Amino acid sequence: MLFKDITGQSELKERIIHSIRNERLPHAILFSGKAGHGTLPMALATIQYIFCENPDETDACGLCHSCNKVSKLIHPDLHFTVPAYGAKAITDPFMPSFRKLFLENTYLNVDDWIDTNDAENKQWNITAEECLHIIKNLNLQAFEGKYKVHIVWMGEYLGHEGNRLLKLIEEPPNDTIFIIVAEDEDRILNTVMSRCQVFKVPPLHDIEIEAYLRSKGISESDISAITQMASGDLREAILLIERQISALDKLFLAWLRKSYQGNGIEMSNWVDEFAALNREEQKKFIQYGLNFLHELLLLKMTGQVRRLRDEEKETAIKLNNVLQVHQIDEICNLLNKCSIAIERYANTKLLMLDGSIQLKNIIKLKRADTVSAAKI
Repeated sequence: MLFKDITGQSELKERIIHSIRNERLPHAILFSGKAGHGTLPMALATIQYIFCENPDETDACGLCHSCNKVSKLIHPDLHFTVPAYGAKAITDPFMPSFRKLFLENTYLNVDDWIDTNDAENKQWNITAEECLHIIKNLNLQAFEGKYKVHIVWMGEYLGHEGNRLLKLIEEPPNDTIFIIVAEDEDRILNTVMSRCQVFKVPPLHDIEIEAYLRSKGISESDISAITQMASGDLREAILLIERQISALDKLFLAWLRKSYQGNGIEMSNWVDEFAALNREEQKKFIQYGLNFLHELLLLKMTGQVRRLRDEEKETAIKLNNVLQVHQIDEICNLLNKCSIAIERYANTKLLMLDGSIQLKNIIKLKRADTVSAAKI
C-alpha cells in the first residue's frame, strides 16, 4: 500500500514519513478512526515505507521485492491479528480470506469481514490463544528485513485479553513495531492505550470525497448527495456508488407514503422488500433517510436546500408542507433507534413493521393547518 494510493490525509502522511525518516517512529502505534477514513491503508503504507528497499522522501518505491510482498500481505516479517470466531481461535486459518478481502476492498470494516465469513451469529473476538501467538511471533528473528511488524486489526476485539500483551508493547524485542488499528479507541484498554502513540485518522474533507467520485465517473448530480451522506467516510461513499442514490430515494419515499396510508398489505410488502436488502444496504437506507430529513429541516428553517438532486428537491418541497419540525425530529429519532437495532441483528421484518406503524402515528399527529399527507 502506497501513501499516494490513500485518498486525502496529507497532513498525517507527512507526519508519519517525517517520523520514519528521522528514526523517531514509536515501536507501539494506535491508528484510530473509521475504516473509511483510511486507518488500515495508513498502517500498511507506513509498514511498506519502512520495509521498502528504495524509499524516496514521500513514498515507498512500490517496485522492490519488499514492496511487492507487503502490498500482497505476504511479507514473512509482517504478521496480522484479526477478529475470529471460536473459543480458542487464532488468526492463521482466517488469513487467506482476510487477505483476499483486503485486496478487493482496502477500506473494509468489520461488517465486511463478518459478512464475508457468513457468520453473523458467531461470537467474534481476539482470543487468549491468539495473544500468545502474537508474543511467539514477535520473539522470533526477522526473516528478510531489519524489522518485525505485527498489526492487530480491530483492536477493540482484544477486550481484557489485551493485558496479556502489555509487557510486549512496553518492552518489545529489538526492531519490533506493534500496530493496533481501531475504530473506537474508547473500547481499547487504558493500559494498552497508555503504551501506544495514537495517530488519529480524521474524516476526509468533502473536496477529497468529491475528487474521488469524479475519478470514478460519477455524475455531478450524484456527487453532492453522496458526499453529504458519506460524511468524510470513503467506504460509505463507495457503498453509495454501488447502491444507487435513486433507489434509496424511491425506497424511503415509499416508506413514508405507505406508512401514512396505513394499508397493512402494502406496508407488509414494503417490509418484505426492505428485509431482502443485506445489512449494509439497510444501514445505507437509514443513513439516507437521516440525511434527507436533515435537508428537509434546512428547507423548513431557511427556505433552501444544498445537496439534493432535482427529483429529491421536489419531494422535499412537498414534505415541507406536510411535516412540522417536531415531526421531523421524531422520525429522526425513530430511524436512529432502527439503526441501533439493525446493528444488533434485530429481526428486520418485525423491526420495520413496528417502525412503519410508529411512523404512521408520527405523521398523523400533525397540526391542523398542515396539508394532507396524501399528496406526498
